[in-house]
Amino acid sequence: MIDDDRPEISVIMPAWKSADFISASIASVQAQKDIRWEMIVVEDASPDHTGEVVKAIAAADPRIRLETFPENRGPAAARNRAIQLSRAPFVAVLDDDDAMDPMRLRTLVDIAETESADIVVDNMLEVEDAPGGAALGRFLNLPEDGSVHKVSLREYMDPRDEDRFGASLGYLKPLFRRSALRMGYDETLRNSEDFFFVAHLLAQGASMVLTPQALYYYTRRQGSLSWRLSAENAASIVGACEAFVRRYEAGFTPDEKQASKRMLRQRRDNRNFAMLVEAIKSRHLGRALAALVRAPQSVPFMTSEFLRIAGQKLKTSTRPAAL
Repeated sequence: MIDDDRPEISVIMPAWKSADFISASIASVQAQKDIRWEMIVVEDASPDHTGEVVKAIAAADPRIRLETFPENRGPAAARNRAIQLSRAPFVAVLDDDDAMDPMRLRTLVDIAETESADIVVDNMLEVEDAPGGAALGRFLNLPEDGSVHKVSLREYMDPRDEDRFGASLGYLKPLFRRSALRMGYDETLRNSEDFFFVAHLLAQGASMVLTPQALYYYTRRQGSLSWRLSAENAASIVGACEAFVRRYEAGFTPDEKQASKRMLRQRRDNRNFAMLVEAIKSRHLGRALAALVRAPQSVPFMTSEFLRIAGQKLKTSTRPAAL
């Protein structure tokens, strides 16, 4: 006998300092069509009234549950707790300032079933952070013929494929088959926890597909153009990357080994650049020079990043004002 009350999918959402916009994110889940869902929101000790906003919504909709952390533990810990509380055979990640197309959950579950996939990701539509948020374009450069693409571990790791897709696949928000979740998120990470979670699952044999449909609406927040990764977080990411390679490299194919080397090089470049940026912002010339001397191999990357950020800021400053 089929339990018609059992949710087909659990939507998990870490929430922090999102009182002004989380209701719209939750509303996009409530608008999902042709699927039974539940939603678990883990409020991560916000300094604002995020918890009160979610509590009021959940009081009127029993499909939504709220868990509150007494102290801030980060998005990875919040996702792990939400997964523990969830019940459905599929789990979908939604950030507290983003939204979804009304058919997203139904579409992704159907793709997972048709392709026998453990992980499904879709393209994202970037939306401006403004009232009525205008669409800014699709996140990845993908053909819109509707066909799905099977993502290999090599592709997922390799920074060279970011040029082919237009960005890292690690930014996408996955749907997971619960039976494939053999581990949790790395709670030592405050950034890139999604990337490494998926990478571990792929290295453990999970299958992943990408659909070109842009069903996830990613909010491009103001101020997101500049470099925002702290040196501390960047160093943690390098540590996670090194640990990942050590754990799985014995089973890597030759192509995967080369991709993992490029991935580690990229993460180290990011760390070195973050250290340089923090030294410049603190007006510590000696530390900035030391960052350059210690990492000459990262100088080309640092130069390209400075030029990219300067170009984006110039483009923003010269944008015509709205009438």
